[in-house]
Order: sequence, then structure tokens, then C-alpha cells
Amino acid sequence: MPSMIVCMAVNQAFKSGKVQNLISDATGRYARIISFEARRDGYHASVQLLGSSEVLDVTVREIRASGDKQHFSLHGFEANQIWLTHVLEDHVEGREFPLPDLPGLGTVIGML
Repeated sequence: MPSMIVCMAVNQAFKSGKVQNLISDATGRYARIISFEARRDGYHASVQLLGSSEVLDVTVREIRASGDKQHFSLHGFEANQIWLTHVLEDHVEGREFPLPDLPGLGTVIGML
């Protein structure tokens, strides 16, 4: 689980325009991120699928950095819709994604 310092750093990073653009590029074809917050029990997002009025809640329990701090992976998905939990477990959980080149990101990743 993230420490309070990591939560604050992640929440601050999420508010940056560059991070918002990266997330929109990754998810914009499917959904709109309504909110995101790092808390002591994990990372929480509310999303709205395109073409739907329903808001889906997703929790990721852990973000892991690779040994070389060049990639990250997401673990421990839980969503308010079981089908979404299963899709995330089958297609996202444990998969490594390259870290974007953003100032200060290495510091945050070093805390994970």
C-alpha cells in the first residue's frame, strides 16, 4: 500500500497537464477519467465509458516499478462491475508499461 508521501506525490503528479494528456491518450478511445486519487489503500479512479452514462469505480492496490525503473505494472484490480474487474485482470494486470518521460517521475517511482 502507498505511504502518505507517495499518495501526495501521485495525486500532485496526476494533476499535471502532461500526465492528464498521457492518460487521455491511453484511455480516451474507451473512457473518460472523471477522478483519480491515491489513498493509503490503493489508487482509485472513477471512469465513464464512452457512450454510457454509468460511472465505474476502479481500484488498483499496487503499482510496481521494474528493477530498472523504466517500466511499471499494475496489480490488484477491483471494480464495481465484475466484468470490468475480469477484463483488467486478463489484459492489464502484471503487464509492463513504459514509464513516460516526465520530470520528477523517477523520484515518485523510486518511492514505490
